[in-house]
Amino acid sequence: MADEQIWFFIWESTRPSSMSPPYMQGWLPLSEVQESNMTLQKALLASKARGKFEDHSFWIHSNSMKAAVQLLSDRSIPITWELYCKHDSVVTIHIRPAQDPSPNTSQATSHQQSLAERRKNSGRRTVSDIFVRPPLSQVTASLDALSLDPVNKLEDENKVTIDLGEGKSETFSKEYLLGWITAEVLTGGKDASNICVTSITKNRRPVEISLNGDIWSTSLLRGPWKEDFQRIWDVSQSASYERNKALESLSNIPNFNRLSKLFIRDLRCFGKDLQAQKRLNDTNHPYFLGPKYFSPDTVTKILTIPMGTVTVKDKLDQLAQRKVSREQQNEICAAHDLSPLFEAALGLDWSSVKEEMTGEAVEQIIAGKPHMKGIAGTMSRLKHARSTMFSRKGGDKAEK
Repeated sequence: MADEQIWFFIWESTRPSSMSPPYMQGWLPLSEVQESNMTLQKALLASKARGKFEDHSFWIHSNSMKAAVQLLSDRSIPITWELYCKHDSVVTIHIRPAQDPSPNTSQATSHQQSLAERRKNSGRRTVSDIFVRPPLSQVTASLDALSLDPVNKLEDENKVTIDLGEGKSETFSKEYLLGWITAEVLTGGKDASNICVTSITKNRRPVEISLNGDIWSTSLLRGPWKEDFQRIWDVSQSASYERNKALESLSNIPNFNRLSKLFIRDLRCFGKDLQAQKRLNDTNHPYFLGPKYFSPDTVTKILTIPMGTVTVKDKLDQLAQRKVSREQQNEICAAHDLSPLFEAALGLDWSSVKEEMTGEAVEQIIAGKPHMKGIAGTMSRLKHARSTMFSRKGGDKAEK
């Protein structure tokens, strides 16, 4: 049986005072953390430090994270743990006086001593250590995606540099990044750690860069621009947390995952597959949510899935309104309008769905047959291929 996850609570300062110890720390097993409904104030008390939580900054880190993430509210504790720390053996809450710099950019003089104590108390568990990253160069040959002017000509406070790993980095205009990320996350309802931004080379060639969770924690949530991106990140993480809980509940519905993929497949193939068209139109639903795919109760749950600051239903209503008011169209495109929206809501990726939803897989779902895995699935495909081969031979012989 695996050892229970433990949480360390470490208070230390980069400006130690003779009036207090160089550091203070305590630890709790996960079961006690969950039973206590951990808050920032309780975390401060668990570190054995005194005072009010409002006078301190709180950061969470574990081995799955490339940098510590700041905790700004009680609610951010379970959300960040669920998304990033749940499967690690040790979680560390770093606490510093509010005026101190981030643990991502500086180490306290007591760092090695407190780390040694955590390792001693952790047993066989691996204790995480925050890597202090050196400042990145903002020099770049790229052009601003908005103005197409050289990014180097911007004032330093209007630049944001992100660490791409392996010694590589890229600098963007803060205006472009904030505008694009806001549109994708707060308006589009996408997960902040699953969007792409575009860098323009000096030869005006676009290069897409994925803003994954590591880039957020190592670059966007640290540095002079941190406050600008923190609000977007917090909204996105809260929505992801609620969406994951909703999808976990929906996944308990028999066949939900397979029918969701069929639904996405049919939306994408609406214009070229008459059977897909028929299945979608037979739902008699303005957004094709209905029988053949989902029960009325399941549809209600899908419509309440969070997307950014709103729900799936809100996004669909906004889409319909936009079609009428801006694009002056009464029709919503299944492949280009609805499918991307439902893919984001259901946590599906079309490239993966396309590969999985073969003709045979679709037939099995329609027929209500269980998904065949392993040897059974392989034998079925071999049998299908063999019968196809012989039917083709027969056809060739008949043509001669």
